[in-house]
Amino acid sequence: MDFAVIFFWTFSCVVIFLCLKSSINNQEKMQSLLFIFLLLTGGYLSSHIFNTGSGKWLFTTIVITFLLNTAFIFLFIFTKAYFFSQHVNKMREKAKQTNYLDFISCLIKLHKKYPVYVLYAPSENTVEICYNIFNVNPVIGKKLYLKTLSNRHIRFTVKNIILLPALNDDFICTLESFYNNIDETKDIIDNYIRKIQDNQQLPWLINNAVPTDTKEK
Repeated sequence: MDFAVIFFWTFSCVVIFLCLKSSINNQEKMQSLLFIFLLLTGGYLSSHIFNTGSGKWLFTTIVITFLLNTAFIFLFIFTKAYFFSQHVNKMREKAKQTNYLDFISCLIKLHKKYPVYVLYAPSENTVEICYNIFNVNPVIGKKLYLKTLSNRHIRFTVKNIILLPALNDDFICTLESFYNNIDETKDIIDNYIRKIQDNQQLPWLINNAVPTDTKEK
């Protein structure tokens, strides 16, 4: 077997291993190693078409690397969205089988791995526990694509990102911040989960999620 082929595949295996090893703790390093791997792949494939080092070889290498990188980005995004969506479905089933307090505690504990948010929109009489299916950080002015525990898909444009929520404006914040804010927000979430457990319709309605004695305070 040609030495260049042996070297290429040996180096490729090393890069893949390092990508997998570093992906857990360092996403930037993983992206850099992956780009190097794609660049080498592009160069190797181009060498079967043009002489290595020629202008045509260089141009073809750049084009192939760009196409491979684009394909990997789309594959990564949609694979991540798929597994996130599967996790939401799993948690929806778990919500119906677990005590609501234990379930809320579980959601908060899993936040680092599966960030979970509360979408609170009094202008639409809506509150939802939801996951950002592409798992990107909320940015003011940008749209989020959310899947909720009530099995709805929502596109929401971020207007406010609030750490200590006040119940006047539409906003999105972490479940932990919302739940531990005041008694009213805790009651909203408790009742939202109980409605899902009871298979009630429209569990996301705010005026149908807060107990009467809480609303009158």
